[in-house]
Amino acid sequence: MSGELFNTLAGVKMQHGPYKRRAQAIPDLLGGRTAMIFDNMPSALPLVKSGELKALGVNSAQRSAAAPDIPTIAEAGLPGFEATSWFALLGPAGMPRETQLRINQEVARVLALPDVKDKLAMLGMDPSPGTPEALMVLMQNETARWSKVVKASGAKPD
Repeated sequence: MSGELFNTLAGVKMQHGPYKRRAQAIPDLLGGRTAMIFDNMPSALPLVKSGELKALGVNSAQRSAAAPDIPTIAEAGLPGFEATSWFALLGPAGMPRETQLRINQEVARVLALPDVKDKLAMLGMDPSPGTPEALMVLMQNETARWSKVVKASGAKPD
């Protein structure tokens, strides 16, 4: 979907090459059989640091602390581009509120531990724990945002 957002904002039409796994895309990229991919920082950064891949830009609104020399795609010339991955911890629908809050507090505590923060930062990940309500808002906003991209792309589920 990052590619479709790029297409829309840049007014271009790149050809999508579907890969079931990243492990299949990387050899094609390294071998010149595909021109570019959108990949996650933790998996791509080691290849960039080794010189095997050239990072053209990061998808986030700000540069990554793990690779501050790589511009954002917006800085590189495509204003408004942002397509980040995020992770959430979810539980059953009927989970008691006090259990939600306790788990939320413990996850935030662990993510704030210096060794955990350092390891995640080294991978290019920047945790930003929040409340269950903030997660709900994020999920609603992301669903609305990416629904527009899917509709504009004409993508259909397989």
